[in-house]
Amino acid sequence: MSDRLGIGENAWREYEKGKGTPSWATLQKLAALGYDLSWLMTGQGHMRRGDNAAMQSVEPEFMGRLVEAVARAHKELGINLPEVRLGHVSAEVLADVFAAAEGPDEYPEQLELMLKRLKRRLKSATEQPGTGKRLA
Repeated sequence: MSDRLGIGENAWREYEKGKGTPSWATLQKLAALGYDLSWLMTGQGHMRRGDNAAMQSVEPEFMGRLVEAVARAHKELGINLPEVRLGHVSAEVLADVFAAAEGPDEYPEQLELMLKRLKRRLKSATEQPGTGKRLA
């Protein structure tokens, strides 16, 4: 996430711990990624804008392909991903697809992009053990 926001990993870790306050520029980038700023500030409501509508409109076939692709990306790099974590990572990828796409027609294209990003993060994590494996 720090790469996506253009901030240091330590800064992001501090934000996740509830320490420090993101700059306005960082908040704008989070909003551009589809995160609801009200949720970020209060923890209430949905993490992403339009979560309810988007989750209701996903086709089962698309979701199946997404989960399969996430599992395959981990398996190709020899990462044993527990099923519950597979669900978490798949949900994160789906949320990124929804945030980036302007509508259902763009879901397949955005999925490919998000999977490439996931694979890049996973590869980086396996090449540098201890520096990002938890994020993968």
